[in-house]
Amino acid sequence: MLVGHEGPHDINIASGKPALRSLLKYHGKPGFGASVEFKIKEGPITMLSVGVTGNGKFKFIITEGPTRHFAPGIGHRAGALEKIASILGIECATVVRESAE
Repeated sequence: MLVGHEGPHDINIASGKPALRSLLKYHGKPGFGASVEFKIKEGPITMLSVGVTGNGKFKFIITEGPTRHFAPGIGHRAGALEKIASILGIECATVVRESAE
């Protein structure tokens, strides 16, 4: 998986050296900016997004499949994140993609 993003990344999940690129369009808008791109280490990952419920409470959205704007972590960590959500009293939704094996 190749990740391109304008924000900070955890270099510990990168495989190889990140690339910094100059952009003529920044998120599809005229102007300029920079992008940091790197490849993520191969293997299982867990991603966490923090959302808000309709009644204004935090909600964890946990997935063990790739998407954008989540916080990626190496390995299967959904169980640990579910426990953290429970301890904090935060609603949690977990999406685990079935293995194709």
